[in-house]
Amino acid sequence: MNESVKKRSYNSPRRQEQARETRQRILEAAQRLFLSEGYVAATLPAVAREAGVSPATITVAFGTKLALLNALVRSEVRGDEEPVPVAQRSWWQEMLAEPDPVRQLTLFAAIAQRIHARTTDIAEIVRGAAVVDPELAALRHELGESRLQDA
Repeated sequence: MNESVKKRSYNSPRRQEQARETRQRILEAAQRLFLSEGYVAATLPAVAREAGVSPATITVAFGTKLALLNALVRSEVRGDEEPVPVAQRSWWQEMLAEPDPVRQLTLFAAIAQRIHARTTDIAEIVRGAAVVDPELAALRHELGESRLQDA
């Protein structure tokens, strides 16, 4: 093959949107099954059926069941699936930049309340499964450390 021939890059906004929608369906299905069946009992094939995708799609999009749970936790904490850490989010930066300490504390409390409202069920899944799964225990520890870093 001629090395001087350059490949065109492929960029399809519609395809990217479809991939985001598929990932979101998978995350929502995983959350429903992890809550109803428990993390240990919920299988990737069951999540795939619930999401209307193949198990291979989940494996390509997330990898393992643990990675799927980790992605679910992080998207719930952040409020979306964008890979921007909490500490770099505009709403977090706005809170940090607030010069009035009372207002800053009020903003922090509101942020914490929104995050906890989104993550309570997921935190229970992780807490319960961490008792029997060493990988989940490590993930739980990592998430706790991440929460402390953000704070």
